[in-house]
Amino acid sequence: MDVLKFIFMSAINSLPILTINNFKGTPPPDAFQSAYTVGQYDYVIMGTGPNIKIEVECWMRQDLSWINWKLPQLKDTNVLNHLLIHEQGHFNIIILFAKRLKRETRKIDVSNPKVEVPRLTKIKEDLAAQGSAMNEKYEIETRNGRNKDEQFKWDKIINAELVKLDNENVKVYFK
Repeated sequence: MDVLKFIFMSAINSLPILTINNFKGTPPPDAFQSAYTVGQYDYVIMGTGPNIKIEVECWMRQDLSWINWKLPQLKDTNVLNHLLIHEQGHFNIIILFAKRLKRETRKIDVSNPKVEVPRLTKIKEDLAAQGSAMNEKYEIETRNGRNKDEQFKWDKIINAELVKLDNENVKVYFK
């Protein structure tokens, strides 16, 4: 897969903004949703000996993310723009949990990989479960983005959480 865009993200004002061009996947024939965003994150252990460090990367899977263009309401620019705001929330939640993982990597003693790698894996699994729960709550409370008041509330919540982690640098890209 080609990496289309790479961002070394720290500050919230450097968040990548999703556009319709980021959604390159094909919706399933029976899809009822307007869109679907797939994002992932992971840690990468780099170096050897005393030069070991842990980086965190986050990406949007454009090939698995899609917009359901067969829905007639998406011809309305306002509806489409609001949909992109909602999908941005999903991607921002992924970035939020990548930043939380980065914060947790600071607690890892890289000089002891036999003990710490399983611990790091458990941390990532726990964060992934928390992220899934947050995404599900986001969907329910915003009614898949249809409740604009709740969407606005969630945008503020997600942004406030990202601001708390402003100094946690993660690599964000699209592939």
